[in-house]
Formats: sequence, C-alpha cells, structure tokens
Amino acid sequence: MKTFIKHLKRITVGLILPAIFSCSNDFLREDNMSLLLTPEGTYNTISISPEWGSGDYPLYSREAGNAKFSIPDVPHWLNISSTTGQFVNGTAYITCSASVCDEFAEVGVYSVTLIIDIEGVGKYVFPLYYITEGTPDISATETLELDILNFDYGKSLNVANKGEGILVWNIIDFPEWITVNPYSSSGILFPYETTSVNITYNEDFISLEDISLDKIKDKYTGKIIIASNDKKKPQTVTDVILNIGSPSARYYTDMIDFERTETVLSFYTENFGDGILIWQIEDYPEWITLSQTHGFLTSYGNIEIRVTCDRSKLPAGASSGEITIRTNDPQNPVHRITVKCRNGNGNSDNVFPINGTVTDAQFDKNADILYLATSQPNRLLAYDVKTKSTAYETDLPNAPTCFSISFDRGKIVVGHEGKISVIDMTSQKVEKVMEVENIVYDVEWGADNWCCYTPGTTVDHCNLKWINTVSGELDESGNSYLYGGSIIRKIPGQDYIIASQLYLSPSGITVFDSQTREYVNYFHKSIDNFWLSADGTYLFDSYNNVYKTSAFPSQTEVSPVAQLKTEQYVYAKWIDHNPATGNLWVLRNNYYYDNNFKVWQVETNDYTVVKTLFYDEYYQTTIDGEYKEYP
Repeated sequence: MKTFIKHLKRITVGLILPAIFSCSNDFLREDNMSLLLTPEGTYNTISISPEWGSGDYPLYSREAGNAKFSIPDVPHWLNISSTTGQFVNGTAYITCSASVCDEFAEVGVYSVTLIIDIEGVGKYVFPLYYITEGTPDISATETLELDILNFDYGKSLNVANKGEGILVWNIIDFPEWITVNPYSSSGILFPYETTSVNITYNEDFISLEDISLDKIKDKYTGKIIIASNDKKKPQTVTDVILNIGSPSARYYTDMIDFERTETVLSFYTENFGDGILIWQIEDYPEWITLSQTHGFLTSYGNIEIRVTCDRSKLPAGASSGEITIRTNDPQNPVHRITVKCRNGNGNSDNVFPINGTVTDAQFDKNADILYLATSQPNRLLAYDVKTKSTAYETDLPNAPTCFSISFDRGKIVVGHEGKISVIDMTSQKVEKVMEVENIVYDVEWGADNWCCYTPGTTVDHCNLKWINTVSGELDESGNSYLYGGSIIRKIPGQDYIIASQLYLSPSGITVFDSQTREYVNYFHKSIDNFWLSADGTYLFDSYNNVYKTSAFPSQTEVSPVAQLKTEQYVYAKWIDHNPATGNLWVLRNNYYYDNNFKVWQVETNDYTVVKTLFYDEYYQTTIDGEYKEYP
C-alpha cells in the first residue's frame, strides 16, 4: 500500500473534485462546512484513509509565498506530526495519517474542513476527504491498439470499479511513445462507475516531420500500469500497441541518365499501402545532389525527388553510380536506381559517323556486313563490322524507305516513293529502277525474282502488292486484310510471308504464300512489330510473346506458346536470335523511359533473362551496370 500512497500524491484537485461531486450523494458524506472560502490562488485537496498509513501531503498557495502557517483546529481522527510549518515558494507539506472514525464507518467519501492560518495572509479552507474504502474492484481495458494514421482521434482506456468500495486509482507508468491525458489519468470511482482516459501516440517521440528509419519500428509494444487501492490488484496492466500500418513502396525508375547535357532529372517514390512509408536515401554518387534524402508518405502519397548532376566532379567519358533507397516496406525494403552521366566526346574508337538519315538497316551475319539505307545522301552503305570500315557504297536514284536482301545474296531491292530499285550485289550497282504506286513502306523477297511490298500509311485497305524484278510484271494478293503501313517478313525455310499492320489495333497476323503469291490465313491478334527465329520455327512479337510459325498456314486460331520473362509493361523494340548460343537479344522499349537504353540476353530454353546490358546513343555499353566497350 505504501507504493500506492506514494503515487496517490500525483492526484490534483482538478482531478478528484469532479470525480467526487459528480457521483451519487449516497457515497459523499458532508461534515460541517466552514463559511470561509478558499481564496483564488489557493488550491489543493487532501484525500486520506486509515488504511494508507502516514504520508506527506502537499498544500499549494500562490499567495502564501514563504509565509509560516498553523493549523488551529484538527479533526480528532487526523494525526498530524506538527500543526505548524512554513510555505516555500507557495508550497508546504503536512505529515499526517487517519485513524478509524466510527462516524465514518459506512463506505464513502467524507468531506470535512481543514483550516490553515497563513501568517500575513489569513485563514483559509483546504478540502479534506476521509475515505472509507470498503472493497473496491478495479477493471481496465486489457489491450489498446493505436494506429499512427488515426493519431488525431486516439483510443479510450476504460477504468471501472466493479466492487462495493471506493476506488482510488492513478496511472503510474506508460511507454514514452504514447501520450496520456493528464487531466483524466487518476481519480476516484464509486461502486460500479466507469471512466475513460484518452490515449494517443506521442508526437514528440514519433514526429513524422523528423522521422527516420533508425528510430521508427513497424510495431511498438508496451504496458500502461495503473496503481489503485484494490487490495487484490494493487497494480493493473493494460497492453498497448502502436502500428505504423502496412506501407508499400513503388517506383517507376531503375535508371536515371543525364546523358551529355541534362543537369536536373527527377524520380518518384510512392506509397500504395495502408500505412506510413518511411523512406531514406542511404547512398548516392558524390557528383549528384538530391532535393530530399528522407521523409514519410501517408497512404497513396508520392514525392518527387529532384536529382542534380554536378559535371565538374566527373571525369571525361562515362560515369555510373547508384542511388540506394531504404524503406520500412517489408516486401521491398531496398530499391536501387542506376545513375549515368557522360562528359566529353566519348570513345572515338567506337564511333562510326554516318552521313545522312538512316531509314532502314539489316545485318548479314554470314558476311558480317551491316547494310544501311540513308537519305541525304541517298545511298546503300555496306559496313564491315570486323574491319570497322566501309565495304562499299551504292548511290540511289531517290531517298530510300526500306530494302531487302535476296536469300541467295545476289540482289537487293530498295523501296522509294513510287519506285523500287534493284541492286546487283556483285557489281554493287543499281541495275534497274521500276515504277510502282504509292510510297513503298516495306519490301520483301518472294520466289522466282518476285518481291512484294506494302504501301505507306496514307493508304487504307489494300492488297499485298507484287512485282517481278526481271520482267516488271505486277500482281496482287486478294483478300489481304491489309492497310497501309504494314511490315512484312518471309519465314526462313518456309514458303510463307507474314504481315502485321503497325498503325491499327489489333495489328493482325496475315499469312501469304511466297510461291503462289496468294492470301493464306488471318488471325485477329495484335503483335505489332515482330521477328523470326533463324530457322523460322518461332515468331517473337513486341509484347514479348512467342508463337510457333507452323500453326500459321492452316489453323483457325493461334495462341502464344511462351512469353519472354522481362520486366512488366516493357515492350520489345527489336529482337535478334542467335542460334549458335541459343539466345535472344532483346532491345527494350519503355513507354515512360525512352532514354533508358537496355538490352536483355534471353536464353531460349525458358525465355529468362541471363544478362542485362545498358548502353547509350554515344556508343558505350555496360554489362550489369559496369561500362564496357562494344567488342
């Protein structure tokens, strides 16, 4: 009981009086009250019970200052060690205890009078309460769970007296990360009464504005301890929990490239969870500065982080580093963003300047020759990738739009606006120019000197058009389901040509016979751009789908047999198949980040990514983030 009495001194007049005078008069017993009034600035109550033993009770009065005092009349049941004393800065103490008083035998709180004569101030009344306890029985909320998202409202801790006595209670301990309303943290409860205490999280301890991962936890647990005069339960414990919630970090950036001229770029961090996301940038290159390095995000909030590049701290050439972001998202605690920048003119050994605008390109793997069609100047350029030199150039009569190399590597047909040129690869000269309708959008070789072509995007519904490169004879494939702006490719090792309409949705898969020049089949699917495996067994589309070409001529419906396991929402800009290594090389095409140049090496067993290469338009590349030169 000594422990309870020690903590009972913390109960102030503002806490006890409302509890008493709001209760039933059956338990509030009044003695003869003096007509003297307690003056302004003098406040205190003394609550005492014969079961509590002796204790020091404080008296407060701003008017008393350092005056002496005396107690001229003491109730016969009140045992005071001294009836005189002195205030010090408005505070004095009396040491006293209560004896059992037969007049106050019934359970209740008895209000009596204690007159204090303050020297130079006067006689004033201090309320004195004699408590006959009886058998109080305390009950309190067992568990409180707070949510940091609802800190404005808090939770109620209920304290109840289920017994037949007078319950005197006081919260004596609680975790530092919660706040307890001091005006309701202690009091007196008569039988079968209940009160509540508002509990919130401590904003001084968990300040969202200054929060950091080193301080925050996903969950805080602690105990609120209530001392009382319940003899069976002198201390009652309430478990308290504070949840930060379930944050979920989301990013749309894994690379920031300042290239040669950019100075300030941005990325976003978003919280798609139901909780507080605490984020902190722990590491980044010394040549960048960040607009903010730590903070918090409420549910579905986002923040833009501006990244500034200081090129004066960079050497010539390419530089690369990482921004490391750590959060309290348990599923995605760390995210890294590659940062690239480039100073100077780069590695000139890797740069081959091309005069003019490239309109089409094709690589001959057997001869290691890269063929490029350019306008201004109008020409076909053959570049030897082994010797890194120009093999030859062929002047063209008009600006080229596309070209195709014959399967025996003897001829090249070049499309123009209203013309098709035929180049002899032995003499490297244009041997024939043939007039055709419309702009030639794409061209492909068929069989027996025939080639087919598609018109430009200004043409609506049309057939696949054919021309004989020797005789100039014209032909069309009926019921083609084509529109202008379609691309065409012949399946290696098969007598079929595939067409896809780039500017319509769905783009469709249209099949033609390269021998008979007839329409064969159509599938109402979107593949957009597409590429074929070296042996013609598979077709790969822009959406990372894989089809078997054997199904195209005869089946009425086709579905992908596999899918490339690259990043979500990222489409293929170009795919090349290397049968010698069993790999696909996939050029990334991301709607949001056109400057994020990435090539995936995908193995063809289960189409998983085995290596990632980054590169830029200045002819340097990186393998898994480390810059390397092209071989």
